[in-house]
Amino acid sequence: MTGHATVRLLRVNFYTQDAKGLIVCSGGFTLDREHASVPASVESTGSGILHGAVTTARSNRGEGTFTGPSGRTSTLRYGALTSPTQLIEPKDNLFPR
Repeated sequence: MTGHATVRLLRVNFYTQDAKGLIVCSGGFTLDREHASVPASVESTGSGILHGAVTTARSNRGEGTFTGPSGRTSTLRYGALTSPTQLIEPKDNLFPR
């Protein structure tokens, strides 16, 4: 899935869309001034709220991993790491469409 990330001061908000353009996941987190890993949550249609961490957390790029109820993980990448924002799903589709 792809989407967009916005940054305002130290707050990053993001969302991803499915092939039909519907928002299926959204979340946000606050950047750490020392660029340390920060906790983040994703609200995903069909999967509820997923918790994880953004390990590369900068205003222009970042990457995080989120774990679903099944124990499977998905990765979010935004900014300079990829274009546009991507949520990379595991093969069993953690985030149903």
